[in-house]
Amino acid sequence: MACRTSEHHCCRVVQAPAATLAVFASSIAHFNDEDVRLLREAALSLLLHEEVGASGEWHNSNSTASGKVKITKAFESTDGFRCEVLRVDNSAAGWHGRASYAACEIHPGDWKLQPDATPKPSEREPELANR
Repeated sequence: MACRTSEHHCCRVVQAPAATLAVFASSIAHFNDEDVRLLREAALSLLLHEEVGASGEWHNSNSTASGKVKITKAFESTDGFRCEVLRVDNSAAGWHGRASYAACEIHPGDWKLQPDATPKPSEREPELANR
């Protein structure tokens, strides 16, 4: 189901299969609902309003959780979608973790995690696209 409103929309940005989250499960395992909401809001704000290199931080004053989200790359996918790679650094209860996720704009303003998103081959290197 596609999410399009602010909070629901953002859930698609940061939710991922358990195997993907295993990269930083040690920190996210200690998140409460408010921590997850703050992470989602930080990620969505960047995707909707920022460019490569921009970052945002979040901190829950009611828990030990905090983190940083940064756009590290933008590309057009082979499916024709605008995509951005988010690097997510989180801390909670003394645990720290880092992971990167590709999120693509499936419809205007509707971002979804796309772990298999592949950049469109460069027109400068067409011979590599055929190998």
